[in-house]
Amino acid sequence: MAVQLQLTCASTADGESLFRWLSDEPGARSDGRLSRAPSTDPDEMGTLVDVLTLIVGSGFSAAQLALAIRQWRESRPRPPELVITHVDADGGTTKIEASTPEALETALRELEQR
Repeated sequence: MAVQLQLTCASTADGESLFRWLSDEPGARSDGRLSRAPSTDPDEMGTLVDVLTLIVGSGFSAAQLALAIRQWRESRPRPPELVITHVDADGGTTKIEASTPEALETALRELEQR
């Protein structure tokens, strides 16, 4: 079962960097579909925001995604802020704004259990 996650970055540069990073991640490349788009969230109007949409298949786990994001954040001079939005099949959403790698991994694991 595929899981849709939207990864929202506060700047285009961060969005581009994360897109390249995840594109190089073997699990995301082989078991996921990654695309980029500007945010359509009306709450973010006027804010420069990049949204990456990752459709995750069964071969790419939440732990792998958390590790990839953790490594990406650690590679940056200042760890960028990142909001992950899980989009349910019925259109409902759950937002994750985890400031630590451990909190992010825990939140992603909880989403994986749904």
